[in-house]
Amino acid sequence: MRTQGVSFPLICKTRVAHGSLSHEMSLVFSGGGLADIRPPCVLQSFVNHGAVLHKVFVVGDRHFCVERPSLKNFPSGPCDRKTIFFNSHLVSKPDSNSDLTALDERTASRPPPSPEAVAALVGELRVQLGMALFGVDLIVSIHTHTPIVIDINIFPGTAAAGGGT
Repeated sequence: MRTQGVSFPLICKTRVAHGSLSHEMSLVFSGGGLADIRPPCVLQSFVNHGAVLHKVFVVGDRHFCVERPSLKNFPSGPCDRKTIFFNSHLVSKPDSNSDLTALDERTASRPPPSPEAVAALVGELRVQLGMALFGVDLIVSIHTHTPIVIDINIFPGTAAAGGGT
């Protein structure tokens, strides 16, 4: 993992693309916690992002952005904390009231990614994917302020999309 630049904590995502199991995830804090995960899965380094998820819905040459709750910040590096299992769909609901999304008072709020950055990203994804209908989940690193794509949905639900840019 180190040679690939992956570090703890880790987000573990199932490789199931659709259905209720597609939202089952875990947060692994150490090498010992890797025994808790169920392959096949994808592991990504967890990036602290101020507990805000930006959902971008792309339709043709337009895109719509909405904010959703997301996982709170966790200390970087391995620790003795137990693996946390969660359903990402429930954590990221607009009215989510999960302990996993609760920031402490000292955490500064982060501005959303700039409209220009989102437009550039969407434009590049349209070209790379060869698609004009998709959804993108973005977070913004609290350390680098960089937007990071954490998921691409090729057939997104659009019930949450409102407004437009």
